[in-house]
Amino acid sequence: MAQLKYWNGSAWVEAAVGAQGDVGAIGATGAVGNTGVTGATGPAGATGVTGITGNTGPTGADASALPGILMLGGM
Repeated sequence: MAQLKYWNGSAWVEAAVGAQGDVGAIGATGAVGNTGVTGATGPAGATGVTGITGNTGPTGADASALPGILMLGGM
C-alpha cells in the first residue's frame, strides 16, 4: 500500500490524512509598553547685533532768504 508523502522544502515526509481539528482560542493581548520621556528643550539662540544708524540726509534750503511775493487783487 502506497504512503502519501509531501516535500517540506528539504525532505520528503509522511502526510497525515484525516479531518482537520478545531481552531484553538486566541491568546490574550500583551501589555502596552511605556512611553519614553520627552527630551529637554535646547537653549535659545543669541540675539543678533543691531546694525549702525545711517547718515542724516542734507538739510534743505532756507526759504526765509527768498524775497516774499504777495499778489493782491486780480490781473
